[in-house]
Amino acid sequence: MGVTVTRKINANLDKALKELDKLTGKVGWFKSSIYRNGEAVAYIATIQEYGVPEKGIPARPFMRPTIAANQEVWKKILLMKSAEILEGTRTAKEAMESVLIRAKADIQKTISELQDPPLAASTIAARLRKKTDQKTLGLLSKPLVDTGHMRDTVSYEIEKL
Repeated sequence: MGVTVTRKINANLDKALKELDKLTGKVGWFKSSIYRNGEAVAYIATIQEYGVPEKGIPARPFMRPTIAANQEVWKKILLMKSAEILEGTRTAKEAMESVLIRAKADIQKTISELQDPPLAASTIAARLRKKTDQKTLGLLSKPLVDTGHMRDTVSYEIEKL
C-alpha cells in the first residue's frame, strides 16, 4: 500500500509548508499572566522549575519532565493531523494548535500531580497564615499549587514570524 501524490496533495503540502514557515507555537506564560501582587507567572514558574538553592528553594521541574515524557505523543498528534493537511481538511495552523492544546494540558497535569520535593514546614505555615478561613487545608502542602493560578494560566500562542 502506498500514497499516490496527486496535484491536490502536492498543492496542500506546499501551502502547509509555507504556512508553517511563517508560524511559531509557544506554550507557557505570557505577559498577561501575572499574580495579584504584579509578579509575572513566568518568573515564578522559572524559579520553581530550576530552584534557587541559595534561597532554600529546591527545583521542582515540571516543564522539562513534561516535554521529555510527551514529545513523542505530540509528534504522533502532528503526524495524524498531517494526513488531514494533505487532504485539505485541516490547516497547518490548526494542526499546530492541536499539539499546543495537548501540551498545555500535559503541563497542567504535571503541575497538578507533582509532589516532590515536599514543601518546607515554613512554607506550609505561611500558606496557613494566608488562608482567611483557617479551615482550607486542601492545598497547604501541595507543591506548585497554592491558589492554582500558575496551573490555571498555562496558555499557548501561535505567532506569525
